[in-house]
Amino acid sequence: ELGTTLTPQSAICLAVFYEQNDFLINAYKMYKTAVTQIDGVEEFENLYIEFLINNGLIYKAEQFIFDKMKSERNKI
Repeated sequence: ELGTTLTPQSAICLAVFYEQNDFLINAYKMYKTAVTQIDGVEEFENLYIEFLINNGLIYKAEQFIFDKMKSERNKI
């Protein structure tokens, strides 16, 4: 039986696949899943930000960056 658990790595793979095939809503959901499941993986966060910017979601990219900065500041 195949597992139904979606790892952050598999979410990123699906996100890239969906993005390449113009399933942008699905891609957005998978990128969001990946960065939410595992905090602080810069490569995943950069892919998510790049996706948002490339698809005109500048405000969402800015908000994500702002939230990450605020979160990092609160850890100090």
